[in-house]
Amino acid sequence: MESVGAHAFSGCGVLRCVEFSEKLRRIGARAFENCTALEEIRIPEGVEEIPERAFYRCHSLTDIRLPSTLKMIGREAFAFCRGASGIQVPEGVQVGERAFYGVSSM
Repeated sequence: MESVGAHAFSGCGVLRCVEFSEKLRRIGARAFENCTALEEIRIPEGVEEIPERAFYRCHSLTDIRLPSTLKMIGREAFAFCRGASGIQVPEGVQVGERAFYGVSSM
């Protein structure tokens, strides 16, 4: 799969871990918004943007791995991911307004 559509898993309360294909190139806006059980994501190399609110209010999200190919993190992309810690944002990435709002370790 090369893309995850906008709102694709929004509000899913049972999704705990996502294993993306190495072919993934695009994540849609709000694709995983309010996935309250989501704990771990590893975004593969090749993805250049995490759009607005892609992982907004994923309260259980603790393990976030970002690719070196990343160029942009959209507005509120990880806002209110309270459990997240140790997020390594690659150098030169443009970070949108409130992208990590409510993340205690940022």
